[in-house]
Amino acid sequence: MHGKKAAMPIPATAQLSPPQSWEEFESICADLYTRIWNDDGTQKHGRQGQPQGGVDVYGRPDGKHYVGVQCKQKSIWPPTHLTIADIDEEVEKAKTWIPGVTHYIIATTAPNDEKLQAHVRKLTKAHNKKELFSVNVVSWDELTRRLTSYPDLLRKYYPNIATADVVQELTESIPVKTAKLILDQLRDFPSSAQIPRAATDIAKAAGREPAIVQALERDLSGRFVRAIRRSFFRETNKVDEFENLADIASETQYEDVAPDLRRRILLRASRSAAVRGSLDKAEALLGAAQALPGKDSDVVARARITERRGDIDGALALVRDENDADARSTVFNMLFKHRGGETALKWFLDEGLRLGHLTTNGVQTLTTAYLQKKDIDGLRSLLAELTPSQLDEAPYFRLVRAMIALASVLPVPERDLALRGFPLDVTRATHSILDEATTASRLDEALNDFAIFVPIAVELELREAKRLVESYIRWCELLHPYRKDAGLKRLREETNDPKTARGRLALALAFDRCFDPKPLEKYLARREELGGLDDDDLHASLVLKIHGEDPGAVASLIARHRTSFEAGYEDPPIFTIEIQALALAGETSSARILMEKHIGELTNEAVAGLEALIAKAEGSDPVAEDLRVYQSSKTVEALRALVMSLARKKDHRAIAKYSEELYEQTSDPNDIARAAQAYIFLGDGYEFIRIIETYPFLQDREPGLTHRYAWDLFRTGRQTDARKVADRLANFVPSQRDLQLEIAIAIESWEDCMQRAHVAAFTPVLRRPRHAGARRDR
Repeated sequence: MHGKKAAMPIPATAQLSPPQSWEEFESICADLYTRIWNDDGTQKHGRQGQPQGGVDVYGRPDGKHYVGVQCKQKSIWPPTHLTIADIDEEVEKAKTWIPGVTHYIIATTAPNDEKLQAHVRKLTKAHNKKELFSVNVVSWDELTRRLTSYPDLLRKYYPNIATADVVQELTESIPVKTAKLILDQLRDFPSSAQIPRAATDIAKAAGREPAIVQALERDLSGRFVRAIRRSFFRETNKVDEFENLADIASETQYEDVAPDLRRRILLRASRSAAVRGSLDKAEALLGAAQALPGKDSDVVARARITERRGDIDGALALVRDENDADARSTVFNMLFKHRGGETALKWFLDEGLRLGHLTTNGVQTLTTAYLQKKDIDGLRSLLAELTPSQLDEAPYFRLVRAMIALASVLPVPERDLALRGFPLDVTRATHSILDEATTASRLDEALNDFAIFVPIAVELELREAKRLVESYIRWCELLHPYRKDAGLKRLREETNDPKTARGRLALALAFDRCFDPKPLEKYLARREELGGLDDDDLHASLVLKIHGEDPGAVASLIARHRTSFEAGYEDPPIFTIEIQALALAGETSSARILMEKHIGELTNEAVAGLEALIAKAEGSDPVAEDLRVYQSSKTVEALRALVMSLARKKDHRAIAKYSEELYEQTSDPNDIARAAQAYIFLGDGYEFIRIIETYPFLQDREPGLTHRYAWDLFRTGRQTDARKVADRLANFVPSQRDLQLEIAIAIESWEDCMQRAHVAAFTPVLRRPRHAGARRDR
């Protein structure tokens, strides 16, 4: 046939098949409208089966008002269509969505339908008169048209279409035989994720065709950006991705790729190798980079190599006079590593620097410095300054910012639990120390960052980070004053299935009083019989044993799977859990032997705490041991252990004293409430009143204490104050209203009033002044 050649389908003209599942369709809509609205806060709302008010996806395109999207998936075969009844039903639901939308979109996999468009125009006109939201229907044809404007989304959801696009671009500009070779090569690879390696083989055969070189350059640049974005995560730190990328960039088929890009990659890899201790590799990569032209300076790579050689002053001298963000961040990091956090932070402040003056490496150093001095609130304020470019380049800091927001609502000693990866035990982190409004605001901040992070984790294949964030989301919901009921419902749905229960076990044991671990125990026992336990099973088994009543079972589990536990538990190290389990099980000799084996890895405070635990297991007085440790270490952990020992001994005077001292370190209202309760047991009304009046927030958090406070005020003769507190209880906490108290106050007040009236009746006679000329005998 002759004439005009038919165009090869590309993403803008090819028919994209609707997704097979409602979950994927919602995800496509969420990602698409995130970009259309330019709102990173766009997110999916709820789950299937939950009341959603007709809204599956929502965001704020203008930063103020919400727009909602309802995702209506319709089957292709047998064909089903969106109907006017469907629209009317969803619109009515949307009217109930809180906090309300200004525009409502019904996105559907069904094709265009003019009748539906006419109907929503009528609805919008009617809504305008009532000051309600406008309505729009977006068909699958329109959705795919918009989707093609975002190549990253095409690659994510339609890798085959993305592959075709690459093939078309290459084949249009290279010889026919080479194009055939490309197609033959690509057929051997099942997914577009493997195109880069295929492109390497193609390049060898295709020579130096410009289209091939451009494709390789995009490939190399994309890999470099991906490696940067995957930085800092625990699961990516095991392998030096920059070194691997540098090896690829050094292959002969990449010779014609832009030299400045290859130089940039080699310099970054040289720095990374030096920091990791591979000095020879770092020097070789630096030499290769210096042989290439490019504007990227090699000074930071040379400084890192000098640092690795042990010449810290020489390394600092190389970068101290440079003014770019990379050099500043390098100076900051070197000062932190070799001269301490205080020196580094002083330099940072003296230089007048802000977060935006640093690279993401510098932000990581600053974050570590603040965490080292346990300044969670300061770090939270600092991370609010992160720029969009910093968050895009290093999504890790969106995760960190969310974790810090979560930590900031917890009691001070429990804040570390939110920062170490998901803990084995969260029973002491089930309440906020802040008021409801502040707690809700901070947890909303955390949930927003976590929600944005999840699709990024999927894109970057950060499986561990994604699972961690999903657990954090549930933790935030359970702590949230207005979302905790919904969070508990979701938690129970997840723990109904033993497989998913493994990842939510610590939360279930801490937050769900109705949780029954027996089905999970049976599930794990069956798996151990049928091939053994994987890492998730071992984690769940350890959590169950820790929360059980047999510490010997904890030690036994660790001993049977020592290799796996040692590889997976570094913070805290698994041996610290084993030492505690052995001591509590009465195996004190084994506990001491294990502690001596690892004593070089423990801090002095940790050694003192473990020695006290072992001594108590051997019969020493718990109070005496804990008091000794606290007096020597003054740590909050030691003080908390002392208070718990005093509680078991029921020494209320000491409980009151040390609980008040503990509150000063933890800011946990439960600690000062314990001091107040101790004074109640002692019958010490004056001290009890002092506690309540020194810490007035207790009246809002502890109605029972407020009730007692009113009675003690009454008994000490402060009738007016007692009446105010009683009235407050009656008005705001009806369940704590005490009519007997109110009557007693009224009687006392009436008697007092009558006494004053009686005295007043005689006062005019006794004190009436004589007037001039008055008769003396009157």
